[in-house]
Amino acid sequence: MSSYKLYNALLSPLPDFIRIFRSPLVGSRFINFLILLFNSGVNPRMYIGIIILLLIASILEILRIPRYIQFYMTSKKHDSSKVIFIIGFWRSGTTHLHNLMCQDPQMCFVSTFRSIFPDLLVFDGLIKKVVGIIIPRKRFSDNLKLHVDLPQEEEFTILNTTGASFYKSFIFPRNMMVYFDSYILFTNYYSEVRWIQEYRSTINRILGSQKSKCTVLKNPCNTGRIKTIINQYPDAKFIYLYRNPLDVIISSKMMFSETIKRLRFHDISEDDIGENIIDIYSRIIDRYESDKKCIEKGNLIEISFEELERSSEDTLKLIYEKFDIQKRGINNIVYGAYFNSSKNYKKMSYSQDSELNNRVRQKLNRFFSHYGY
Repeated sequence: MSSYKLYNALLSPLPDFIRIFRSPLVGSRFINFLILLFNSGVNPRMYIGIIILLLIASILEILRIPRYIQFYMTSKKHDSSKVIFIIGFWRSGTTHLHNLMCQDPQMCFVSTFRSIFPDLLVFDGLIKKVVGIIIPRKRFSDNLKLHVDLPQEEEFTILNTTGASFYKSFIFPRNMMVYFDSYILFTNYYSEVRWIQEYRSTINRILGSQKSKCTVLKNPCNTGRIKTIINQYPDAKFIYLYRNPLDVIISSKMMFSETIKRLRFHDISEDDIGENIIDIYSRIIDRYESDKKCIEKGNLIEISFEELERSSEDTLKLIYEKFDIQKRGINNIVYGAYFNSSKNYKKMSYSQDSELNNRVRQKLNRFFSHYGY
């Protein structure tokens, strides 16, 4: 038995209140955690784990004080011309491209550890080692490697600081569409203001000390936030990845289902998840296609999943040339360990659901023709 299978075999029988410690909320601010709990339904079997998480959050709150002081004394706004946003619907290849580009020493990014614990300064080395033991070795949905030092989505940081994040859906899945409207489409003005303030603060706080580098941020949620992001980072660059809508929906449903199964504080049916994913795809891609005209000419690249899969090196050369990035960094990527290991990566296989396939074809037909599938 491999170490990965043994690791999961030991953890899978554990009750929910123990496995909850693998939740990203383990790094949440104390007040934020309380607000999340009061505003959402919680399954009673989670109570013991929640109480322990609240105790951890209260201890961490004390350890965050030096970080708060450091941030307010040294924080500087990032140069928007040096920020690259990787966007696209979940399971469109955004993680792979993010991991590739972040092998370049010219790039800076939000690590997995810092995405969950953005405010720690005291004992963060020790806490990082503990977290490295607790987190899964691979992602639940696609077997991609997880590690505390690998790039991660800054969306988890927003979840743990103010809660103004769509990723509350992993914890409280019955409210998924409410979170989508509030924190991606920003149908509520107050939600947009909260998100803007915390997002800008997060980027400055975590990456402010590396402002001379190019910042690479990967976040599928940002696919529907183009206008809001452009207002804050007018000269930012965008890489949009797209994929066959049917493959995306099937893969995304599995990703959300598997993640929710392990992180949920209450339950949701598989059918509801599938319907939500189809609705979210339709609305977020429509928003992207409408708002991409706000991006400065020359600051957007659109790449298909098939192009990236067929030749990652050619894709990187296209990006570096288009965005005028020094090409010496490409050698660090293509001759690095991650690039070589990705050649042996085997995609997950998914069982076909004819009913889901029919719903996707019926409701998303216009996107198949738009993207040439």
